[in-house]
Amino acid sequence: MKDYYVMDSLLLNFYDLPDRIIGGKMAKMRGKALQYLPEKPEKVLDVATGTASIAIQIKEKHPSTMVYGIDLSEKMLEMASEKIREKNLNIELSKQNMEKTLFEEGFFDAITIGF
Repeated sequence: MKDYYVMDSLLLNFYDLPDRIIGGKMAKMRGKALQYLPEKPEKVLDVATGTASIAIQIKEKHPSTMVYGIDLSEKMLEMASEKIREKNLNIELSKQNMEKTLFEEGFFDAITIGF
């Protein structure tokens, strides 16, 4: 599967920079959106997961939830894996197209997408 991101490695290194610059305000906004998840979700999919910021927040808020992240970019998934390792979390990542995933219909309690 072709890597659809046109950004080169240098630009990818700064992908999470806006969130760090504005002091985590994006994390707060994502947190507000995550309040709409089911109270105790069993399985959540984050599509276009990028560096897994949303997936990480879900897992931190719901430690027993199985969180999955998919993205088309191997480079983004590598960055996501590193962030997940640093936080010692268990999040399943895979390179998949959100238009046709390998998951069965109805497998997830919730699906997220965001920046």
